[in-house]
Amino acid sequence: MKKFELQRSIEKCPVHGSTPPTNRLAVLLLLFFLLVVLHPVVFSQDNAPLGAALQIYESELYYDDWPEERRSDSILELAVVRDLLSSFDEEKGQVIIVRHPGGDVGKAWAFEFQGWLVSFGIPMNFIILEPGSGYPDALLLLIEQESETSSAL
Repeated sequence: MKKFELQRSIEKCPVHGSTPPTNRLAVLLLLFFLLVVLHPVVFSQDNAPLGAALQIYESELYYDDWPEERRSDSILELAVVRDLLSSFDEEKGQVIIVRHPGGDVGKAWAFEFQGWLVSFGIPMNFIILEPGSGYPDALLLLIEQESETSSAL
């Protein structure tokens, strides 16, 4: 009885003369690299669940930046406020979410900020105040848009 040896034919690269990686570590490293590279594509908000709102804008307004003497011009000097106002479009079904620090002081600041937004022309029913900015000294400002699939439901 003859023994037959099975041999794999692995072609060598004509340029480098090397063989393709055959060990598991090389394959795992390749998969890890692809996951890191594709992460923004795979996990972007374009693939949001059915009915989920799409986040258009996110920024923080720190209390240290909030003017002591508040007037329209001093509020509009804040780049965060200007960016928020220029990014918002009520006709596209967007809402402004103001997340504030917990407690009475954070809530009072959020109500004051809401009043300023209304004075700049944002309808109050497009502004949502929520506790939990994640910062002890900042408002988290978001603009979210209802997804097209949820508006059709």
